[in-house]
Amino acid sequence: MKQRTSLLLLFLLVILLVAGFLRFYRLGVNPPGLFKDEAFFGDLAYCLLSTGRDFEGVSWPLSSFGHGASILPLQLYPMVVSVFVFGFDVFAVRFVPALLGVLIVLVTFLLARFLFNDFVGLLSAFLVAVSPWHVVYSRVGFGILQLTFFFFLGLYLFLRGLKGDGRLMVLGGFCFSLAFFSYYLAHVFVLLFLFGFHCLFYNEIKSGGKLRLYYFSLLIMALLAVLSLAISYVSKINVVLPADSVSQLFSNFFDMLLAIFLLKDNWNWPLRICGFGVIYSLYVPLLFLGVFLLFRSKDGCGRLLVYLLFTSLVIGSFISNPIEGGSVRRAFACAGPTFEIVVAYAAYRILSFYRNNKRVFCLLAFLMSFSLLLGVYQFLVHYFVYQPASIETEKVFMVPVRELFNYTESVRNRYDTVLFTSNFDTTHWPNWPSVTFKDYYVFYTQECIIDSKYVVGNVSSYLINNKTLFVVRDFELANATPEKVFPYSNGEVAYKVIS
Repeated sequence: MKQRTSLLLLFLLVILLVAGFLRFYRLGVNPPGLFKDEAFFGDLAYCLLSTGRDFEGVSWPLSSFGHGASILPLQLYPMVVSVFVFGFDVFAVRFVPALLGVLIVLVTFLLARFLFNDFVGLLSAFLVAVSPWHVVYSRVGFGILQLTFFFFLGLYLFLRGLKGDGRLMVLGGFCFSLAFFSYYLAHVFVLLFLFGFHCLFYNEIKSGGKLRLYYFSLLIMALLAVLSLAISYVSKINVVLPADSVSQLFSNFFDMLLAIFLLKDNWNWPLRICGFGVIYSLYVPLLFLGVFLLFRSKDGCGRLLVYLLFTSLVIGSFISNPIEGGSVRRAFACAGPTFEIVVAYAAYRILSFYRNNKRVFCLLAFLMSFSLLLGVYQFLVHYFVYQPASIETEKVFMVPVRELFNYTESVRNRYDTVLFTSNFDTTHWPNWPSVTFKDYYVFYTQECIIDSKYVVGNVSSYLINNKTLFVVRDFELANATPEKVFPYSNGEVAYKVIS
């Protein structure tokens, strides 16, 4: 027994080390450049550390606002701590998601092991450790993995309380409540989860004499949900809904399923990795098989996993264009490790069915292992080799903005005005001008005057009556001779500086 436990812990440690390596290796330089959301979070954290106020001048706010959504405390303040500890650089902005990515692997093991067995627990944890979607989101400072972590930790404790010590249900309810302070979608997702949980387990809770603890947990969640809504900018949140009808919702839902299962060239940055898919090809047949087996089972926990998977996809489909990264991001933030647990369970059931036929067992185990390892190899090559060389031309991450702003900072005292083109593709600029990001000097708004020197505006229509340095795109002021050119890594001109 001790030997088996030691071996189990050894395998788990190896998986956690793999997860840590994939999430922390060259974290500060890959992806190269900051995505606009990361720049916003980083600047907001540094602004709080430097001034004690957010961009709107509120002193140490319980929540702030940006990108059409409330920035809730468990999104913001862990990054404040990270920036305080590691300094104001890219690694600090991405540290919290990377750490949460490793912790989610651990929670996946605990949950899958509790629901099924050691094998499913270890395999689920490994699948999450090497999952394309999970690695990608663990390496960008978006602040969405807090929802995944707190929800699934709460789910593990809630189910443990249901099957054993009922007091764990209260602790699980508290973890669900923390999700309310991490991402605005948590309110909808947790509510839908509780509906499904109540339908599946109410009789078991009642017969087990745990109704009081169950209702007490619900009371905690209700109170903290109201508190989280009270401190957030609910009226300002811009949630994109389906275009016009229920039929459009179903269309979005099935389009997103195709976007996930077609595997290639269908999920936008920061998810698209040189055409690599959101899940491995091995997942597709195993996922459908796992859903079928779990739905047919009489086990409420298995059906709860199917319900969570379906609910997550429905939430993801609440966007006009399901091929956009936002829909996939929402779906997978809510689904968390559910995909991997269902796939691991299906693989276990197949291997168990053929355990007495050694030839078939070994053949199936080899084919599944080979397919998975080949997919992992292809993903790692795409992400760590091809991606850094090609990402700049996506024009979403802020490259070569670092070099551009370092240059303009060094010469701006020579000019009355530094005019930045408003044509930044999808890139935005934080509105706090005194930020000195270690490698960046970034702004966040396209409103006109930022300070006495810097201006963001339309180059072709802006009237200049003083000594001005123009920062333009390659197609603007085409007849002027550039003072300096800032190219992408492939040599294509990104920005020109013209005096």
